Amino acid sequence: MSIICNIKMAPPIPPDPIIILLIGITGIGKSTFIKQVTGLDVPIGDDLESLTASVTTYKTRISGKEVWFMDTPGFNDTNQAQRSDTEVLGAVSTELVKQHREGLLVNGVVYLHKITEDRMYGTHVSNLLMLRRLVGEPSLRNVVLATTKWDAVTQEEGEKRERQLKQRYWARLIEHGAKVARIRKEIPQSYLGVVDSLMENMGITLQIQKELGDDGLTLEQSSAGKVVLDEVNKATAAFKRQMERLSEELKITTEQGQQNMKSLQDLMTREKNDLEAKLQQAARDREILQKGIQELQRELASHNAHTPAPPSPPPSSSFPPPPPQQLQQSENYNVLDSKGEFPLYRAAAGGHYSTVKRMLEGGANPSMRTKYQWTALHWAVGNGHTDVVQLLLAYGAEVNAVSDTRRRPLSMAGTERMRHLLRQRGAS
Repeated sequence: MSIICNIKMAPPIPPDPIIILLIGITGIGKSTFIKQVTGLDVPIGDDLESLTASVTTYKTRISGKEVWFMDTPGFNDTNQAQRSDTEVLGAVSTELVKQHREGLLVNGVVYLHKITEDRMYGTHVSNLLMLRRLVGEPSLRNVVLATTKWDAVTQEEGEKRERQLKQRYWARLIEHGAKVARIRKEIPQSYLGVVDSLMENMGITLQIQKELGDDGLTLEQSSAGKVVLDEVNKATAAFKRQMERLSEELKITTEQGQQNMKSLQDLMTREKNDLEAKLQQAARDREILQKGIQELQRELASHNAHTPAPPSPPPSSSFPPPPPQQLQQSENYNVLDSKGEFPLYRAAAGGHYSTVKRMLEGGANPSMRTKYQWTALHWAVGNGHTDVVQLLLAYGAEVNAVSDTRRRPLSMAGTERMRHLLRQRGAS
């Protein structure tokens, strides 16, 4: 008697894109870097003046892999009429947390610095500080500190300035694993060399993503936000002192009523109007820091806009079957592989939000068990993927599922926030 076995192969999960973030002052060469590597039409030079405080993502394929380059605005921009540091931080944070919610990780960060700069100005210091606060020290191993404009200095002078940067300004970053590289415009391979090194990295969660996306902090409570808030407070105090001085001087000149004071009064009035505008901008910045993240959270919640309202989570046996048009796809999703695992389990454990959502919509059973009775919820909780946990629960994942080692999802929660979320759904 012959036995025919039909082996159903689970559909392959498409690999996540490799994400590389570029940071540096405006005009440093971030767009040039992207254009050199991708060949895409990227605005460069004067074209940047028209851009607002936004993050632009350029997508391409390198060595058969999908790579995303995130071009970020510079902090402490001299063109303050266009954007403040608060607005820049809000834009960068929004995009990064959105990607984090989708389960995407950052593979590398490139910080660009001109080797022609013989000293570190306030703008450079601000951007360097924001780099540390955005990324976080544990993730600095995925950072490359790249110097440009080597064609504008002698080799000796360039190496001297590079040593100064390493010893005076970059030492702490290098101690935590950041790498240093040289980019030469006349050597296109120098750009690709930086990218190739980052493509080999394991993806990471940046500090700003963890603080805003996982810990639920407001923008002003985040490490990067505290830096900006401190600057806003200092600037506000300085503007107020100047305003008080000007108001007093204007009062004196008005009382004197002297004709030759007319031009001075006009000058002081214009200065006062300028200070008032700066104070208004500071007030707007403070509002963004306090409330901007709430808007961000509403935007992130739109990812769940089509997710059904979560009823009391039913047991695995009562999970509703998928519609007929989803049966073929769900059969593939709900099959154990040779390791005794299934696609949804791996995607949830890795925090791949968009993949998990697609599978659930395609009929994947959120309460399916591995060979050893683990569920997707167990390891989404264990690895701290709050957004994936919420999604699984919304689709009916069994909140009190027990593994072969008697572990329940609640016992694997690493934060009080995660435990609270599970208890709300009946976890014990």
